[in-house]
Amino acid sequence: MHNSKIPLPRILAAAPGWPVVFELDEGESIYLPAAGGRMRSVRLIAVRHSTEPDWWVPENEYELPRELGGLRLYVEASRGWAGTPQYQPLANIERSVRFSCVPAGSPWGPPMRFPIDGFRWRCSTYQNSWNALVPYNQLYYHRGEDFGAIPDRLSVVAPAAGRIVKSPLPDGDGRSNTLTLQLAGTDVRLALAHMNLENIQADMTAGREVEAGDLLGRTGCTWDGRKCQHADPHLHVGLSIGDIGVSCYPLIVESYFRTYQDSILPVAGGFGFTMAGGDYLCDGSRSVARPGRRIVRWRWRLHDGREVEGAVARATYGKPGAFVEELIVTADDGSEDCDFLHVRAYAPGKIRGIARGWLHTSPCRGGEPGTPVTLWPRLGEVQSASVDFGDGSAAEPLASEMAHVYKVPGRYTIAVQGRGPGGEPATFKVRVLV
Repeated sequence: MHNSKIPLPRILAAAPGWPVVFELDEGESIYLPAAGGRMRSVRLIAVRHSTEPDWWVPENEYELPRELGGLRLYVEASRGWAGTPQYQPLANIERSVRFSCVPAGSPWGPPMRFPIDGFRWRCSTYQNSWNALVPYNQLYYHRGEDFGAIPDRLSVVAPAAGRIVKSPLPDGDGRSNTLTLQLAGTDVRLALAHMNLENIQADMTAGREVEAGDLLGRTGCTWDGRKCQHADPHLHVGLSIGDIGVSCYPLIVESYFRTYQDSILPVAGGFGFTMAGGDYLCDGSRSVARPGRRIVRWRWRLHDGREVEGAVARATYGKPGAFVEELIVTADDGSEDCDFLHVRAYAPGKIRGIARGWLHTSPCRGGEPGTPVTLWPRLGEVQSASVDFGDGSAAEPLASEMAHVYKVPGRYTIAVQGRGPGGEPATFKVRVLV
């Protein structure tokens, strides 16, 4: 018989084939299914929060589950962080930390395909993860994954078989045009948001059955019932198990490798914030190798010209500005890829009027030499900007949409440079593969 004085862990979801979602307070324990059919105990010993200046970003973004004692264990959220955001804090967390878990060696849910056709990891500088800040915005508990894309260019497809249970058709939903797919035989739902109404397939109404890979629509820019995502057009992907919203990042990473053949996904961290005169710890250790491959080298190419070997490097910023740090990652098959960390160093009291923005490209997976590559820059508070396409051609004045032709296959870095409102340097970069 259970001792009523000993609190039970709070189990929120335990759908077959999906992670167990549960909450613990410090000192509480839970027994969970582990690899090899065993049961293992997990005990929450202590909780520590670490944030960047002014509480802009928590440090657990782009995290994958950690293997521990035959388990793959993931931190979904903490009560301390969930109530902090100014916009849409996460409700109903009753214990200190919410976790999810599967046995070691098990997938994070059933096999799925990536929800965007023709996409490439970090083809846009706009990519948000679970628990992350929407960059340069107020604090917001972000629920799901965002993948930046030029509107109306890329096909959105069903990641798995299921039934449409919510559709914005025929007149729009007045919000983000969310299409919700309930996966076959489960109470698991995927929400795909921000498609423009005219590009959602006309038969994707509530009750429609779909198969994996069926065309749903195209990436868009609708929010608040309008095409108003001028700077940050993207597809938002959310996941819920029953009524519980959970991170889909582990599932998305697995589906990406299942859909595309990239050997590595470099993860520089997206966006970082620090104070002018301070430093920033650049951490590329969250980069991911596809199953069967491993990362053998990390290298940072910093904004001040220094190159640092290893997954971690410390960059310093003597003055305010928007800076870029480049992470180069090499896999054991010799393949190499890169990602960019955009760091804003700001002066005290001047965190809103800052240089900001994103770069979007198309086609995302590159094309044959001679095929025009479109750059879609969306910057704010940036003056006198020019763009270097990275192939030795002369820099050009920046326009709202630009096409460039690469004559030779390769990986190219597009660099946009300008000045912020106080004359501070502002740099933004994205890579293109041809």
